[in-house]
Amino acid sequence: MEELRFSDDLTSGNNNNHVVSQIVQALLKKKMNEKKELFNEIPMLLFVEDNISLYTQNLEKRKNEYALLTEEDKWLIEERIAAIKDSFYEQRLPWTNTLSSQDTRDVLKTLPLSLLNISNLQNLDYSQQNDVLIPRKFDDEWNWIKSVRSVPFALSEEEIEKDFQTDEDYPLMKEHYESGLMLIGKTSNAGDIVYQTSISPYVSTHKEAIAAYQKHVLVHEFFHTIFAKFRSIPNANDLIMKCKDGTTSTFAEWRNAFLISMQEEPLYTTNYASVYDKDMIAIANGEKGQDDYWLEEQLCESLTAYYLDIAPNDYWWTSFEKFNFWNKDQKDSSTRYKLVNDFYTADFEVVGQ
Repeated sequence: MEELRFSDDLTSGNNNNHVVSQIVQALLKKKMNEKKELFNEIPMLLFVEDNISLYTQNLEKRKNEYALLTEEDKWLIEERIAAIKDSFYEQRLPWTNTLSSQDTRDVLKTLPLSLLNISNLQNLDYSQQNDVLIPRKFDDEWNWIKSVRSVPFALSEEEIEKDFQTDEDYPLMKEHYESGLMLIGKTSNAGDIVYQTSISPYVSTHKEAIAAYQKHVLVHEFFHTIFAKFRSIPNANDLIMKCKDGTTSTFAEWRNAFLISMQEEPLYTTNYASVYDKDMIAIANGEKGQDDYWLEEQLCESLTAYYLDIAPNDYWWTSFEKFNFWNKDQKDSSTRYKLVNDFYTADFEVVGQ
C-alpha cells in the first residue's frame, strides 16, 4: 500500500474531516486494487513457470493413463471426441498462444470416458483465439460484473494505443491489459461451446508455461460443460453418482457436501476461485441458491487441480492430493480432495436416460 501523507495540523474539525476522508479514500483504493488484482494473471503464470517441471510431469502422467486403457475404451473416447466440432471463424495467428485443435483434443481424450459422456460439449469455438478478454464492469465494491472487453492480440505499442483509444473506458481498459488483468477461456451458458482465448504478452512470454496454463483453463472450461447441464436443482437430482467405494449420491447431494466442506477448509483452491468470495459467503448463508454459478467455479477449479495435482495458489502448495486447505483435523489431504476424487472417478447415471 502506498504511503499516506496527511496534514500535521489536526486542530480544526475541517482538518479532522479531511484526514478521515483521506483515510477512507486510501482504504477504498486499497480494497479496489486488491479486488482487481484477483484477475491478475501475471502471478498465475509465474507460479506455472516456477513449477513447470511438475506441470510437465503431471500432464505426462495423464497421457500415460490414457495409453494404458483398453482398446475399446480408447475407441469410445476417440468417438466421443470426434463428435465435438471445430469452428474456425478466425485463422489462428502463429504468434498467439491458444492451444491448437489437436492440442485441445489431446487433452480432452485424457479425461475419463464417464465424464466425457455426461458433458454437454458439442463445439470448440476458435473465433476469439486471437483475442484477449479483459474484465470491464465492476460494482461499487469492485466485485466483477460479468462483462468483458475483447482485445486483439497486439503486436506493437502503436496497435495497443490505437485499439484502446476507441474504447469508452480508455485509458482504464489499456491499464488493465498492460497490468495483466484478464480472463482466459470461456464456456457458453448452456455448456455446449468452449471458446479459446489468448494470454497477453504482458502476462508472460514463457511458451511452456503458457501452454500448461492453457491446458488448466481448457480442463476448467470442460467441467463447466458438465455443470451447466446439471446446474438447476431438478437436473442436479437427476445425475446419479456411483462412487468407487460403493456409495451412491445425487450430484445435488455431492455439491452440497462440497459447500459444507468449505467451512472446515476455508482456503480457496486457487487465486481465481477466491474472486467469488462475496458470492460464496452469500451461498453459505442461504442468500443465494446452491445452484448458483459461483459455487460451480469452485468445483471447476478443484477438479482441474485434481486433474493436474497442482494449480496457481497463494500458499504455494504443489500437490492437491496432499494439501489440507487448513483442515485442522487432517495433516495431509483434505475432505475437498476426497469429494473431488469421488466425482472424478465415479460412474454416472442420468435419470430418464
